[in-house]
Amino acid sequence: PKMATNKKYTAAILGGSGAVGKEVVARILNGNRWEKIIMLSRRELIFPSPTEKLEQHIIPIDNPESLEADTSKILADANVDAIFVAMGAGKPAQVDATQLRSIDLELPTAFAKGAANSPTVRHASLLTSLGADANATPGSLFGKTFTHAGSGLYLMLKGMLENNVNKLGFHSVSTFRPAALIGTPNTPGYVQTLSPYIDRIVPISYKSSDIRVLANAMVCDAEQKLDDSSGLNEGAEIKTRFTIFQGEDLHNLYHVKAQVNEDVDCVE
Repeated sequence: PKMATNKKYTAAILGGSGAVGKEVVARILNGNRWEKIIMLSRRELIFPSPTEKLEQHIIPIDNPESLEADTSKILADANVDAIFVAMGAGKPAQVDATQLRSIDLELPTAFAKGAANSPTVRHASLLTSLGADANATPGSLFGKTFTHAGSGLYLMLKGMLENNVNKLGFHSVSTFRPAALIGTPNTPGYVQTLSPYIDRIVPISYKSSDIRVLANAMVCDAEQKLDDSSGLNEGAEIKTRFTIFQGEDLHNLYHVKAQVNEDVDCVE
């Protein structure tokens, strides 16, 4: 049997103002396994949850070099255990290829690199997308590159982000690759309305994810990975344990770990 651990963890997040990121922050504020969450964002956010565990840092988030340096500095003595990388363009079709590369790849990579400078950070949790693949081919028409969710460029950048973070030497990296997200203003209303019907007939990879259930799964998985690695000796050889939650694995995790109920503890 696994030893019950009561160690409390500290998290840091980039993208805490996004639909899924907000739910991750709320879940950590309400969860009893977390001491603190450090949030890096462009502007202050107001959370309805009790916020004594929330530490917000308002910094410019537009340049990878300065973001990496700011992250290193903010996390230097913060004893952060896990990072959540939830940043991404909310409406990717509305930005151009250069902006998408910055928002979905360069800035999240810089945050993870800055965090990797801190010896206490053991786990990284990434929000990417169904079909993320660094080898995807960007499509274009009349010289304009497609940037919409599911486009070649979008999937390529998500895959490159996963590869970048995987190389940084964390004990564990988990990447979450949902299909349509339910509960966010960025998903068209008709998709949200039809999804219960669509979900019955499509392969499991294409089933939609509720943002609260997804956020809860990300946090539960992080707790599990941190519990698993807390016994590891300093200086032990680190081989990053890379887990992809997509399709069946993702939906199984929802059922096992992440039933959203009033008590936000993870199901053992």
